[in-house]
Amino acid sequence: VSKSEGNLNNELGLPLSLLRIGDQAEVAVMEMGMNHRGEIRRLAELAEPTVGVVTNVSAAHLEYFSSVDEIAAAKRELIESLPADGAVVLNADDERVQAFADTHEGTCRTFGFGERADFRAGGVRLLGARGAAFELRSRWSNERTEFESPLIGRHNLLNVLAGIATASLFGIEASVLVDSVRALAPSRMRGEAFEIGGVLVLNDCYNANPRAMATMLDVLGSTEAKRRIAVLGEMRELGERSAELHREVGRAVSRKGVDCLVGVTGYAEQMVQAAVEGGLSKEQVVFLDVPEAAGEFLADFLRPGDAVLFKASRGVELERALRIVEERLGSGSPGGETVK
Repeated sequence: VSKSEGNLNNELGLPLSLLRIGDQAEVAVMEMGMNHRGEIRRLAELAEPTVGVVTNVSAAHLEYFSSVDEIAAAKRELIESLPADGAVVLNADDERVQAFADTHEGTCRTFGFGERADFRAGGVRLLGARGAAFELRSRWSNERTEFESPLIGRHNLLNVLAGIATASLFGIEASVLVDSVRALAPSRMRGEAFEIGGVLVLNDCYNANPRAMATMLDVLGSTEAKRRIAVLGEMRELGERSAELHREVGRAVSRKGVDCLVGVTGYAEQMVQAAVEGGLSKEQVVFLDVPEAAGEFLADFLRPGDAVLFKASRGVELERALRIVEERLGSGSPGGETVK
């Protein structure tokens, strides 16, 4: 199996990924990204995929679309580009994604937490920074397989399920994937968990949108800690709804068991204001203009036993705040000590 590395998923990155496919590869897994209509259709023309996997549709890139439905239409281009004998793998818990099945006459596999999914996670146990466990239930088998994954959050369980469902198209039984799932590791700045000076760090700096923010706040809320600190930077490319969506995240913070919110840059100030309106005290929140200021604040504020989440859109470069924390509190990056 060959796969795209990093985030090489656009009209420049995808061709690089295609050119890097090894001569011995039987299957290539390519990521396709977009922020405008027509981009995925063009990428599909280049890659000529035979299997299309769609994980979700959310309010990302709203700056370039009039609605989430338009974003769904742009992602549906992948399914529309498949050959008649191709296959689709769809998130059954996302109504917009599930509807993509209507545009493809070939094989369809679905995954999710709900009853209608072909590959379903039951008995889910979220273990905070230590990952998650679940029992796989398949429509085609009475056998149930126990899985453990070191990847954090429900969203990563959906990603695991998508992989298991896709593997089934190639005749790979779920039972032989248990060790592979257990050995998974997060990509850089995407759900990394490690310790610095006794502080548990959840490094999810790579990107952000409202759904992803809510998911990682759930992870932080389920993590055992003396204090839970959310360092949330601005979410970009949300267009006219930016203020509203940042305020929604701020209200979510006030419900998730967060002890302190640090908002960083731009519309993150709306987050902070909404968190106070939702119930946090003014002593529990702070807004700072740049990541470096957040880093200096956190280096003085954090204590052993704390858990801290870093998450923001890529353009914020929130990792600059984390770098200061690492320098001041001890060696780290992936790693300090990785959480096992």
